[in-house]
Amino acid sequence: TGVATVNADTGEVTILAASTGGVIITASTEGTNNYSSATASYTLTVAKKAITVSGITAADKTYDGKTTATLDCSKATFGGKLDGDTLTVTATGAFENKNAGTGKTVNIADLKLTGTSAGNYKLATSGQQTTTTASITPAKLSFINAVIAEKTYDGTATATVTRVEITGLINGETLTKDTDYTVSSTPYKDTKTGEESADAGEKTKMLSVTVTL
Repeated sequence: TGVATVNADTGEVTILAASTGGVIITASTEGTNNYSSATASYTLTVAKKAITVSGITAADKTYDGKTTATLDCSKATFGGKLDGDTLTVTATGAFENKNAGTGKTVNIADLKLTGTSAGNYKLATSGQQTTTTASITPAKLSFINAVIAEKTYDGTATATVTRVEITGLINGETLTKDTDYTVSSTPYKDTKTGEESADAGEKTKMLSVTVTL
């Protein structure tokens, strides 16, 4: 069965692997002049060894609107593993929330033992690694256009930005002016002289717009 072997000379039982149920070992001896033959059976169950997992890490990522985390299980360590056995592990990870931030908690779940020796082990009911940390960096946005409100001549070169067009938002997310970002601008300047211009008319003017998240 691959669970155990019995030395025919000494009767010594060597455990090879865990079993999924009872394994019957039968021993018998031939009769002699002074003794009759005999047979004996013993049911052997080899339980899987409990083990703990640690050393799982998570990769940093750029904000994508999701909590999904990528785990690295390649350097996992196994508390209770016997020398010479081969174990690996798989798991799933999720950030505590989708928002950008450093040193964020990543929850680890769905631990599964793999490797050639996995059949001899089980996950202990306590002591497992349940979290690690990683960072979500902010996604980059681009501001491609600003809409400037028309004004009646008032003797000043001030300008009012009513809205800006933003690209790079994730999953259809939106940003609201004065709630999620603020906008400021320089005064109107004459494109020829570069000096502030409060004049009315069709003269071409320029200004710079700054958006702050």
